[in-house]
Amino acid sequence: MNDKPTLSYYFTHQYLRDIVQDYFAFFDSVVRLGDAILKKTLRQTFETLKNYNLSETDVLIEEDDFSSFMVPIGANKAPLLVIKLPKPKNTTEASHVAIFLGVRPVRFFTFELHLPNEIEKQINPNAQTKYLLAEWTKKEHKLLNFSCNDPDSTKFAQAIANILNTTH
Repeated sequence: MNDKPTLSYYFTHQYLRDIVQDYFAFFDSVVRLGDAILKKTLRQTFETLKNYNLSETDVLIEEDDFSSFMVPIGANKAPLLVIKLPKPKNTTEASHVAIFLGVRPVRFFTFELHLPNEIEKQINPNAQTKYLLAEWTKKEHKLLNFSCNDPDSTKFAQAIANILNTTH
């Protein structure tokens, strides 16, 4: 059994989460430079992490990976940054992340792949692959009450907007 995290998991759940939460001023300065610079920076970082001692580093990067868009949230139109990631292959790898820039500390969301395991398949032979909405802090990983069968960025952003509109 391989105890090393996959490149995709590490990039999303450890590296990016920590940069956003611990070094927000740095991350925010890159975001303010625009979508093209953010995409280039994230892509270069992902490529650099391929040299680390991680598993499954043979990730195919497509042209639209690391692209981003902003969604205004609430009456104050606080920004939610949504970033598309390379296609996940394993459970808990994410297809997207979203960072709510409208509060401090920032809130960090993921859209995580869930492949049915053997027990789930025994209980429900029709169990399907799905994507689960989760929120990460430094101390906890919390699954939120939303899932869908495809990694649709609009559905992901809308589910987060619905949560944030009830809390902000």
